[in-house]
Amino acid sequence: MRMRHSGRCCWCNMGMSAEAGRCTCGGWSNWIRRGRRRRLKLDSSVRVNTTFRRTRIALLMIGLLLMAWMRFAGLTRGVSDFVLPEARQLGVTSAFYSFHPDEDTLIQAALNLNWRSPFEPPLTSYGLLPIYMARGVLVGEDTLDTSIDARRRIYLRVRLLSALLSCALPGLVFWLGRRGLGTAPALLAATFVAFAPLAVQQAHFFTVDGVFIFFVMLFFCALSRALNKPTYGRYLLTGLAIGMAAAVRLNGGVLGLVLVVGHCSGGWRQVPARLKEHRLWLAVLVALAILLVLQPYLLFNPSRLLRSVSTNDFSYSVAVATGELLRFWSLADMHTVPYLHYWTHLWPQGVGWPLTFAYASGLLWALWCHRRDERPAIVWTLLYFALVGNLHTKHVRYLLPLLPFLSLFAAGLCWSLWRRHRLVGIGVAVALAVFTAIYGLAFTHIYRHQDSRIEAARFLAAHAPVGAQIGLERGGFSMSQLISNSRYSHLSMDMGTLFGARYYLSCAAAIDYIGERVRLMDYIVVEDVNRYRQFTAVPEMFPVASAFYRGLWDESLGFVRDARFKVYPQILGISFSDDDSEVSFVGYDHPAVSVFRRQTEAEWVTRWTVWRQGLLQDGICADNLLVEVADRYRLGDWQRALAGLDELLINGPENRTVHFLQGRIYHQLGMADQEMQAIDRYVAGYIEENAYLVPWATAATLLALDLPELALAALRHGVQLQGRFADEQRRLLAASYIHAGTRARELGYLAHAVEIYRLSSEISPTSQTYMLEGMALFDQGLVESSSLAYERALALDAENESAGVNYGWNLYLEGRSADAADQFRQVLRLGANSVAAFNLGLALLAQGQVESAVVAYGKAVAEYGAATAVQLGAVEELRAEVERQGGLGRGILRQHWEESADE
Repeated sequence: MRMRHSGRCCWCNMGMSAEAGRCTCGGWSNWIRRGRRRRLKLDSSVRVNTTFRRTRIALLMIGLLLMAWMRFAGLTRGVSDFVLPEARQLGVTSAFYSFHPDEDTLIQAALNLNWRSPFEPPLTSYGLLPIYMARGVLVGEDTLDTSIDARRRIYLRVRLLSALLSCALPGLVFWLGRRGLGTAPALLAATFVAFAPLAVQQAHFFTVDGVFIFFVMLFFCALSRALNKPTYGRYLLTGLAIGMAAAVRLNGGVLGLVLVVGHCSGGWRQVPARLKEHRLWLAVLVALAILLVLQPYLLFNPSRLLRSVSTNDFSYSVAVATGELLRFWSLADMHTVPYLHYWTHLWPQGVGWPLTFAYASGLLWALWCHRRDERPAIVWTLLYFALVGNLHTKHVRYLLPLLPFLSLFAAGLCWSLWRRHRLVGIGVAVALAVFTAIYGLAFTHIYRHQDSRIEAARFLAAHAPVGAQIGLERGGFSMSQLISNSRYSHLSMDMGTLFGARYYLSCAAAIDYIGERVRLMDYIVVEDVNRYRQFTAVPEMFPVASAFYRGLWDESLGFVRDARFKVYPQILGISFSDDDSEVSFVGYDHPAVSVFRRQTEAEWVTRWTVWRQGLLQDGICADNLLVEVADRYRLGDWQRALAGLDELLINGPENRTVHFLQGRIYHQLGMADQEMQAIDRYVAGYIEENAYLVPWATAATLLALDLPELALAALRHGVQLQGRFADEQRRLLAASYIHAGTRARELGYLAHAVEIYRLSSEISPTSQTYMLEGMALFDQGLVESSSLAYERALALDAENESAGVNYGWNLYLEGRSADAADQFRQVLRLGANSVAAFNLGLALLAQGQVESAVVAYGKAVAEYGAATAVQLGAVEELRAEVERQGGLGRGILRQHWEESADE
C-alpha cells in the first residue's frame, strides 16, 4: 500500500504503524465501496427532501387558497330574492339587507363625508382613516343613489377591501415571526391567524377592527426592521404606522410606548442616551403629524371629542364602554369579571378552547423567556389588554388586535417543545392547527347559507295572514326591515321605555305597559341577541322584562313558537353550538330568530293574568310593600308610610319614585327642608338620557297604586321642569303624558285624564291630544266641552278623521243635525270611513230628509256591508232615531236589517 512520508495513509489520511505496513481502512478498494454507499444515501436524501419540499408547497398553497376562500365566501351576504311586497310592486326583483350596525355606521359616514368641513367629522367614536379608505374605494359611486343595486355595490366594495386586509394579516404574521422565531413557528402562527373564526368574521364586514390590526401589524414589521438596522427612513415608516393606527382608533397611540420600549431595549444604562436619539423623536413627530393631518379636528376643534349625544360621539362611546352610561347592549356584560371573562368566554368563542389554552401558555412562556426581540410584542399585549380588559363592555372583536401576537407566542411555545421533545411539540402543533382549521372552516359554513333573519321573514310571509299585527323590537338587531309594512301592521314592543324608566316604574306598571302592547299582537318575531339575552342577564334590574322574555321563550304567556331559525358553524357533520356566545359575535351573522304566534284571546288573558299575579308576588318585586304604603297614605298614617318607604329604600335604593312619595308626605307634615331634599333625590333622573320618561313612569306607578291625585301631582311637577328638555325631548314628554292620560281614562279617572291631556297640550299641543281630551270629556257627559276640544283638534289637523267623526256625533247629539251631516261629508271626502258613512244617513234622517238618508244608507251598506253597521251600533242608533221621528225612516230598517226591524 502506498504511503506518505509522514506515515499516514494516502486514502484516509489516518496514521498507521510502520510495523503493520498497511492501514486498517482497507485501501482504495474499500474507499470506493464506501463512496458508492455515500452517493446512494445522498441520492435518496435528495429525493426525500424534494418530496418533502413539494408536499410543504402543496400544503401551503392549499392553506392559502382555503384562507382566501374563507374570507371571500359570502361577501355578498344580504343579497336575497326575498323582496317585500311593496318593493315588488315597484318592479324590484332582488333585495339587499345589512345586519351589522357598525358596518352601516361606517359606510353611512363615508357617504356623508364632507371634504370641505374637515373640522366637523361625521363621527368621532372611530377614527377617520377607515372612513377615508371606504370613501376611496367608493370613488365613482353616486353617494345619493339609494337603489338596491347601488347599496349592493357599495357594500361589496368595502367588504372586498376588508377581505383583502384580512388576507394580508397572516402574511404579515409570517414575515414578523420568521424574523424572530424561524420559518416553522412563523408558519404555524400564520395558520392560527388564517383559520381563527374571529379573523374570518371580521373579514366579512367593513369595520374598524380589521383596519386597526392591519396598521398595528405594519407598525411591528416596520419596528422590527428599524431595530435590526436603525435608519431615519425606517423610523419614519414606524411613526407613519403609529399615526395611521391612531387615526383608526385613538388607543393606537399606545404603540408609541411600544416604540420607546423597543428602541430602549438593551440595558437600563443605555435608556437615557437612547431617549435622546433623533430617530426616536422623528418617529414620534411623524406619528403626531399623520394623526393631525388625518384628523385635523383634534387640533382645531378638540371640543368635538367632548360631545356626548349619540353612539357616534367619542365621549358617549367611552361612557358606554366604561359602564358609566348603561345601554341595552351592555346589559349582558353586567355580571362579567374583568380580564378573566376574556379567557373563560370570549377567546374560546373566537378561536376555540385548544387555542385559548395555547395562547395563555404561550403568553406565560413569552413572559418567562423574556427575549429581547419579543419585548415590543409583549408590551403591546399587556398594555392593550390592560386597556380593554377592564372595560364594562366585552366583545369578541376586541381581541383581534391580540390575535397575531398570542399566535406567535403559542407557536414559539410549540417550537420550544419541539426542540426539547420532538414528538410532543409536533403533536401539540398539529392538534392546534387541525382543530383551528376545522373550527374556522365550520364557521365559514355560516356565510354559505342564507341569513337566519331572511329565513324567518320568509316563513312569516308564508304563514301569517294579511293584516296580522306583528310585534317587533327596536335596536341594532331588529327584524323590522324584513317585515312588510303594507301586508302587516308593525307594533313596537317598546322595551326601551322599560329600560329608560327603570328607576321609576313599578312592576305592576311595567306589566300593564307591556300587556297593552302584547295583547294586540298576533305574532312576535324576535332575535335572541337583541333584547332577550340582555334582559335575562339582569333580572334584579329588570324583573318584569326578564320574566316576560323567559315566559315568552318557554311558551307560558299564551304565545307558541311556530319556528326557530339558526345557522350553526358546521363541517362534515360536526356542529359547534354557540347559543350562549357573546351577543354581537352571533348577532352580526348568525343569530337565532324565533317566530311566536298568539293563541286564542281567552288563552292569552288567562295565562297573562296568572303570570302577572305570580310575578307581583315574587320577592324580586317590591309592589306588595308599595301597596301597603299606598294604603297608609290614603289613611293619612304618615309616619307608618314613611317607615314603609324607608324599608323600600333599604331593599331598593335606586327606586326614585319612593323619594317623590317621601316628598309628598313631608309636604303634608309641613317639613319643608326634608321635602326639598327628597324631591332633589327624585329629580336626579332629569339629567339622564331618558329623562322625559320620569313624570310618566312616576304617574304610571302611582296610578297602579290607585293614587290618581299623586300621579297628577307628578305630571304637574314634570311640566314645571319642561325647560330642561330640548325640543325633541319635549315632544316625547308630551307624548308620554298622552299615554298617562289614556291609562287614567281606562282606570275610570276621567277628570284626571282630562287634566293630564291638558298638561300634555301645555307642553306640546297636538291634534291627537285635543281629540283624546274630547273623548274623556264626552265620557263624563260634557258634550259641549267635548265639542270645543274636537274643534281645537281639527284646527290643528283638519284631516284628523277620528276627531271629525266624533265632532260630528257631538253635533248630532246637540241637535245640530245639518252641521253634523256637513261634518260627516267632510270626513268622507278624506277617504273611506264606515262610521261617518252610516252616521251621515242618521244625520240626514234627523233633518227629515228621508230620501237622502235612504241613499246614504244604501251607499254605506253597499260599501261596508249590513253586518258592519250592526257591529258599529249604527242599527241601534237608527232604530232610536226612527222612534223619535214617529216611524219615519222605518223602511231603511226593513230594507237592510229585516231581522232587526221585526224585533
